[in-house]
Amino acid sequence: MPKYLLFKDLSEAKEKVPLYTTALVRAGKLEICLAHTEEGFFAVSNECTHQRAPMHKGKVVQGCKIICPWHNYTFSLRNGEELSEHGCPSLRTYPISISEKGVEIEL
Repeated sequence: MPKYLLFKDLSEAKEKVPLYTTALVRAGKLEICLAHTEEGFFAVSNECTHQRAPMHKGKVVQGCKIICPWHNYTFSLRNGEELSEHGCPSLRTYPISISEKGVEIEL
């Protein structure tokens, strides 16, 4: 799997994406929502599986969750599972790694 460098190190990542915020990451044509939680950084597809809302405009909440900005559907950032019990498909998740190379996402 190819990796895409997001930040040169963890301090830069924390500065650019503060706790409980999101950022839109573009890797080629792919748009990804990067979220910063108390458990670290998580990456999910940027489109809500309900009606394609931009997840990077959603709200990150405790428990490692993100809430869709349009209809308040809640998804797990750990595995992308829709937690609101509306039956929506899960968001796609992307592994994040932190090493001497920096903060990278696996595509």
